[in-house]
Amino acid sequence: MGPGSHHRAPLYIITAVDGETGSARVEIVDANGNWVGPGINLTGNLVVATTKTATITDAGALFSPAGVKVPSYIEKDWAQMDATIPASQTVMIAQEALQLVSASCRFSHVGGSSAALSLAKDPSGTAPGGGTGLVTATADLTGGTTAVNVNFPFALSATPANLQFAAGDGFSLVFSGTLTALLGLVVSAQFQRL
Repeated sequence: MGPGSHHRAPLYIITAVDGETGSARVEIVDANGNWVGPGINLTGNLVVATTKTATITDAGALFSPAGVKVPSYIEKDWAQMDATIPASQTVMIAQEALQLVSASCRFSHVGGSSAALSLAKDPSGTAPGGGTGLVTATADLTGGTTAVNVNFPFALSATPANLQFAAGDGFSLVFSGTLTALLGLVVSAQFQRL
Protein backbone atom coordinates (compact mmCIF):
# COMPACT_ATOMS: atom_id res chain seq x y z
CA MET A 1 0.00 0.00 0.00
CA GLY A 2 1.22 3.44 -0.83
CA PRO A 3 1.29 6.56 1.35
CA GLY A 4 -2.12 7.66 2.52
CA SER A 5 -3.77 4.34 1.64
CA HIS A 6 -5.97 2.70 4.20
CA HIS A 7 -6.30 -0.96 5.09
CA ARG A 8 -9.92 -2.05 4.69
CA ALA A 9 -11.41 -5.05 6.46
CA PRO A 10 -12.80 -7.74 4.17
CA LEU A 11 -16.47 -7.43 3.34
CA TYR A 12 -18.91 -10.26 2.86
CA ILE A 13 -22.20 -10.35 1.04
CA ILE A 14 -25.11 -12.20 2.58
CA THR A 15 -28.09 -13.05 0.43
CA ALA A 16 -31.46 -14.29 1.52
CA VAL A 17 -34.67 -15.20 -0.27
CA ASP A 18 -38.13 -14.81 1.27
CA GLY A 19 -39.80 -18.19 0.69
CA GLU A 20 -43.29 -16.67 0.57
CA THR A 21 -42.77 -13.66 -1.69
CA GLY A 22 -39.72 -14.78 -3.66
CA SER A 23 -38.04 -11.43 -3.03
CA ALA A 24 -34.33 -11.42 -2.28
CA ARG A 25 -32.00 -9.07 -0.48
CA VAL A 26 -28.26 -8.61 -0.41
CA GLU A 27 -26.57 -7.18 2.66
CA ILE A 28 -22.92 -6.29 3.16
CA VAL A 29 -21.24 -7.18 6.46
CA ASP A 30 -17.67 -7.06 7.76
CA ALA A 31 -15.61 -10.05 8.93
CA ASN A 32 -17.25 -9.78 12.38
CA GLY A 33 -20.77 -9.97 10.98
CA ASN A 34 -21.48 -6.27 11.55
CA TRP A 35 -23.78 -4.59 9.05
CA VAL A 36 -21.69 -2.20 6.92
CA GLY A 37 -24.00 -0.42 4.58
CA PRO A 38 -27.19 -0.46 2.64
CA GLY A 39 -28.02 -3.70 1.00
CA ILE A 40 -29.74 -4.29 -2.28
CA ASN A 41 -33.36 -5.42 -2.25
CA LEU A 42 -34.51 -7.53 -5.16
CA THR A 43 -38.14 -8.24 -5.89
CA GLY A 44 -37.50 -10.95 -8.46
CA ASN A 45 -34.95 -13.61 -9.20
CA LEU A 46 -31.24 -12.97 -8.98
CA VAL A 47 -29.81 -14.11 -12.33
CA VAL A 48 -26.13 -14.54 -13.16
CA ALA A 49 -25.22 -14.27 -16.84
CA THR A 50 -23.99 -17.51 -18.42
CA THR A 51 -20.53 -16.06 -18.94
CA LYS A 52 -20.27 -14.88 -15.32
CA THR A 53 -20.12 -16.68 -11.99
CA ALA A 54 -21.39 -15.96 -8.51
CA THR A 55 -19.11 -17.08 -5.69
CA ILE A 56 -19.76 -17.61 -2.00
CA THR A 57 -16.35 -17.36 -0.41
CA ASP A 58 -17.34 -18.98 2.89
CA ALA A 59 -17.73 -22.60 1.77
CA GLY A 60 -18.15 -23.78 5.37
CA ALA A 61 -21.50 -22.07 5.83
CA LEU A 62 -24.93 -21.85 4.30
CA PHE A 63 -27.50 -19.09 4.59
CA SER A 64 -30.96 -19.72 5.91
CA PRO A 65 -34.06 -18.13 4.38
CA ALA A 66 -33.89 -15.41 7.05
CA GLY A 67 -30.31 -14.56 6.08
CA VAL A 68 -28.85 -16.01 9.28
CA LYS A 69 -25.56 -17.81 8.76
CA VAL A 70 -25.74 -21.46 9.85
CA PRO A 71 -23.02 -24.13 9.71
CA SER A 72 -23.25 -26.63 6.89
CA TYR A 73 -21.55 -29.25 9.10
CA ILE A 74 -22.62 -30.62 12.46
CA GLU A 75 -20.10 -32.16 14.88
CA LYS A 76 -21.36 -34.66 17.49
CA ASP A 77 -19.35 -36.24 20.32
CA TRP A 78 -20.21 -39.01 22.79
CA ALA A 79 -18.17 -40.01 25.84
CA GLN A 80 -18.13 -42.93 28.31
CA MET A 81 -16.24 -41.52 31.29
CA ASP A 82 -16.74 -44.13 34.03
CA ALA A 83 -16.50 -47.89 34.36
CA THR A 84 -20.06 -48.47 33.14
CA ILE A 85 -19.95 -51.08 30.43
CA PRO A 86 -21.64 -49.61 27.34
CA ALA A 87 -24.33 -51.38 25.37
CA SER A 88 -25.19 -50.76 21.73
CA GLN A 89 -27.22 -47.57 21.69
CA THR A 90 -28.67 -44.87 19.48
CA VAL A 91 -26.84 -41.68 20.43
CA MET A 92 -28.39 -39.20 17.96
CA ILE A 93 -31.62 -38.84 16.00
CA ALA A 94 -31.31 -36.80 12.79
CA GLN A 95 -33.61 -33.79 12.84
CA GLU A 96 -32.98 -33.08 9.15
CA ALA A 97 -31.37 -34.72 6.11
CA LEU A 98 -27.68 -35.33 6.85
CA GLN A 99 -24.71 -37.26 5.50
CA LEU A 100 -21.98 -38.74 7.67
CA VAL A 101 -18.64 -37.41 6.37
CA SER A 102 -16.21 -38.59 9.08
CA ALA A 103 -16.08 -40.46 12.37
CA SER A 104 -13.36 -41.39 14.82
CA CYS A 105 -12.91 -42.76 18.33
CA ARG A 106 -10.32 -43.20 21.06
CA PHE A 107 -10.30 -44.88 24.47
CA SER A 108 -8.10 -44.72 27.58
CA HIS A 109 -8.29 -48.36 28.74
CA VAL A 110 -8.81 -51.49 26.64
CA GLY A 111 -11.88 -53.67 26.74
CA GLY A 112 -11.89 -57.45 27.02
CA SER A 113 -11.75 -60.26 24.48
CA SER A 114 -12.82 -59.26 20.94
CA ALA A 115 -14.18 -55.88 22.14
CA ALA A 116 -15.04 -53.79 19.08
CA LEU A 117 -17.10 -50.79 18.00
CA SER A 118 -19.00 -50.26 14.77
CA LEU A 119 -21.43 -47.53 13.64
CA ALA A 120 -24.90 -47.87 12.14
CA LYS A 121 -27.79 -45.85 10.69
CA ASP A 122 -31.07 -47.13 12.10
CA PRO A 123 -34.53 -46.01 10.98
CA SER A 124 -37.16 -45.34 13.65
CA GLY A 125 -38.43 -48.63 15.07
CA THR A 126 -35.12 -50.45 14.47
CA ALA A 127 -32.89 -51.65 17.31
CA PRO A 128 -29.39 -50.11 17.54
CA GLY A 129 -27.21 -51.81 14.93
CA GLY A 130 -30.18 -53.37 13.14
CA GLY A 131 -30.09 -50.92 10.23
CA THR A 132 -27.36 -50.02 7.76
CA GLY A 133 -23.68 -50.36 8.65
CA LEU A 134 -21.72 -47.13 8.14
CA VAL A 135 -18.13 -48.39 8.30
CA THR A 136 -16.02 -50.96 6.46
CA ALA A 137 -14.09 -52.05 9.58
CA THR A 138 -14.72 -51.94 13.32
CA ALA A 139 -12.54 -50.21 15.89
CA ASP A 140 -10.60 -52.82 17.85
CA LEU A 141 -11.18 -51.90 21.52
CA THR A 142 -8.73 -54.54 22.81
CA GLY A 143 -5.67 -52.44 21.98
CA GLY A 144 -4.55 -54.95 19.37
CA THR A 145 -4.83 -52.85 16.19
CA THR A 146 -6.23 -49.65 17.73
CA ALA A 147 -3.82 -48.23 20.30
CA VAL A 148 -4.94 -46.73 23.62
CA ASN A 149 -5.28 -42.90 23.58
CA VAL A 150 -4.73 -42.74 19.80
CA ASN A 151 -7.44 -41.49 17.43
CA PHE A 152 -8.93 -44.23 15.27
CA PRO A 153 -10.50 -42.82 12.07
CA PHE A 154 -13.30 -45.07 10.84
CA ALA A 155 -13.25 -46.02 7.15
CA LEU A 156 -16.74 -45.10 5.96
CA SER A 157 -18.87 -47.06 3.51
CA ALA A 158 -18.10 -46.25 -0.12
CA THR A 159 -21.84 -46.19 -0.89
CA PRO A 160 -23.11 -42.61 -0.40
CA ALA A 161 -26.72 -43.73 0.17
CA ASN A 162 -25.59 -45.76 3.19
CA LEU A 163 -24.21 -42.59 4.79
CA GLN A 164 -27.29 -40.42 4.16
CA PHE A 165 -29.71 -39.92 7.04
CA ALA A 166 -33.34 -38.92 6.64
CA ALA A 167 -34.98 -36.95 9.44
CA GLY A 168 -35.80 -39.49 12.14
CA ASP A 169 -32.94 -41.91 11.39
CA GLY A 170 -30.76 -42.81 14.38
CA PHE A 171 -26.96 -42.83 14.58
CA SER A 172 -25.94 -45.84 16.69
CA LEU A 173 -22.81 -47.10 18.41
CA VAL A 174 -22.73 -50.87 17.99
CA PHE A 175 -20.56 -52.79 20.48
CA SER A 176 -19.44 -56.42 20.29
CA GLY A 177 -17.20 -58.74 22.30
CA THR A 178 -16.40 -58.48 26.00
CA LEU A 179 -16.42 -54.84 27.03
CA THR A 180 -15.32 -55.27 30.65
CA ALA A 181 -12.68 -52.67 31.66
CA LEU A 182 -13.27 -50.43 28.64
CA LEU A 183 -12.82 -46.84 29.84
CA GLY A 184 -12.69 -43.32 28.44
CA LEU A 185 -14.32 -44.09 25.11
CA VAL A 186 -15.01 -40.97 23.03
CA VAL A 187 -16.68 -41.12 19.63
CA SER A 188 -16.79 -38.08 17.33
CA ALA A 189 -18.80 -37.81 14.11
CA GLN A 190 -19.19 -35.04 11.58
CA PHE A 191 -22.33 -34.71 9.44
CA GLN A 192 -23.01 -32.48 6.45
CA ARG A 193 -26.44 -30.94 5.99
CA LEU A 194 -28.05 -32.02 2.70
